[in-house]
Amino acid sequence: MNRADFPKLIIRTPPEIKDWLYNRAKENSRSATGELIAILKEIRDRDAGRDEA
Repeated sequence: MNRADFPKLIIRTPPEIKDWLYNRAKENSRSATGELIAILKEIRDRDAGRDEA
């Protein structure tokens, strides 16, 4: 499946979560999108490890 086949994901982010995300992104020298992707990858990898156990 091509990336263009997926619908765009648009979510409303509460201000306190947005502030936390931007601060975390700045600490890690990433964009907010890059930080969100890194968080999702951490979760994916953690879940994959749980499946193997």
